[in-house]
Amino acid sequence: MLFTKPPQGSLILILDIQSSLVRASLVYVEENVLPRIVHTYHKNIGSRPGSGSSRIIHTTLEALKEIMGNVYHFINLEVHKDKFPKKIKEAHFVLSSPWVISQAKTLTQKFEQNVQVSEKLILDLISKERTNFLPESELENNHVDIIEQKIFNVRLNGYPVADWKDKKTKELEISFAVSVAGSNTEELFRDACTIVPRSHVHFHSSLLLQHIALRQIMPHQAAYTLVHVHGELTDVAVVNRHSCIFFGSYPVGAFTVVRRIARESNTDLEVADSAVKLCADNCFDTTHGTGKDISAVQAGGEYWGREMQKMFATVQPPVGLPAHTILCGHVHESFFVESLKAAYPGTQIEMLTIEQIKPFVRYEAHEEPARLSGLYTMALYSIMRGAVI
Repeated sequence: MLFTKPPQGSLILILDIQSSLVRASLVYVEENVLPRIVHTYHKNIGSRPGSGSSRIIHTTLEALKEIMGNVYHFINLEVHKDKFPKKIKEAHFVLSSPWVISQAKTLTQKFEQNVQVSEKLILDLISKERTNFLPESELENNHVDIIEQKIFNVRLNGYPVADWKDKKTKELEISFAVSVAGSNTEELFRDACTIVPRSHVHFHSSLLLQHIALRQIMPHQAAYTLVHVHGELTDVAVVNRHSCIFFGSYPVGAFTVVRRIARESNTDLEVADSAVKLCADNCFDTTHGTGKDISAVQAGGEYWGREMQKMFATVQPPVGLPAHTILCGHVHESFFVESLKAAYPGTQIEMLTIEQIKPFVRYEAHEEPARLSGLYTMALYSIMRGAVI
């Protein structure tokens, strides 16, 4: 996660790769100025249940091809106005499931006498611990690469320490996360990103970047569950003491639920999609649907909540869920909030607003202020300034 500090007036391209959407955000970065999102473009990816991974990869690459053309056209148009540099410095792929898998871990090392803490000592301990759940043989045989590693907290003799370099301790605790992705997929994405050199392409976990940004928005919120509902999957991270202690996902997303509702109510996808919105907005009456429609919508929400419960039931050792949840949805956020309340009564659920993000990121007046684009921009800007290890 170490990148070159951006010179004044750099352009970076953020490519948000979800299970049913690809979104590009072009960000203008200057020293001591809030990063500015100057252009966005997104492409929905159609889904066919049971079609396999090859079709998902093909449609994603087709979307990237269209996006590259759009961004290239925008830059050439604006360069003639002398508003921006002629070239993009870096491209950052932000991967949601099924493109990425993340693992969180906390390790404790005790020493017989005081030792001096260095970055090399910490990285060596992490590398050794990482082989317990991600052996080198597995990396090679399964054709996956480590794309990102993040240190959350370092504790010396039981106390959290921000400036730990060269300090001495007899007990060292490190909380960190590792993200891996398929090496073949990485190569395909690098090839598709024709607008920057291959060596300037980087990969990240969506949940990890969201967490980094949330630490800026809510610095006093040390424990929460982060839920990201996108088209065909739901990604979940559990945060405790500002550290991610669990990453997980399950194959039920917004479009998965809508298809299930359409099947149960014997309607088409458009009607089912409208039913979800109306039900969530408490606008459902006899002019908008039938009792069967309402029942199917409620059953769809319960199904999504049960699948989350099943995911957590398989986690060993068990993960205690914080009472606070932050939910970010591709569509139908209100519906998933109500479904989450039913699955976990008493949970305090929050949806981030664009007003919470705007103090950290500027949006061009003509651009849609997408929240995830803002969160990713915040996180990457922090990394570039060296504020995140």
